[in-house]
Amino acid sequence: MITQVGGKKELIGKTDLDVAISNQCGWLIANVVTAYNSILLSMLLDRYQAADNQKALELLKKISPVAWQHIHFLGHYAFRNNHNPIDVETMLANIKLD
Repeated sequence: MITQVGGKKELIGKTDLDVAISNQCGWLIANVVTAYNSILLSMLLDRYQAADNQKALELLKKISPVAWQHIHFLGHYAFRNNHNPIDVETMLANIKLD
């Protein structure tokens, strides 16, 4: 569960409203992770379909878009720089499944 990253419950509140907000934040994070992973997997799927790489396509079938082990949730993040968007293609350039 995303809210238990680091061994303790990070998203919690003292009032019913705080708990509801915390739960909604957890759902939002889970949906963002799933969308992010789906974008990555979709780009890999396109690459391996174009190359007709059946071995890599079979491996892709075993990867879940709801996995989050590769994402670091702890820390401080600042999303202020709109001048350098994330280049997913460059990020995936060295990923090889075959």
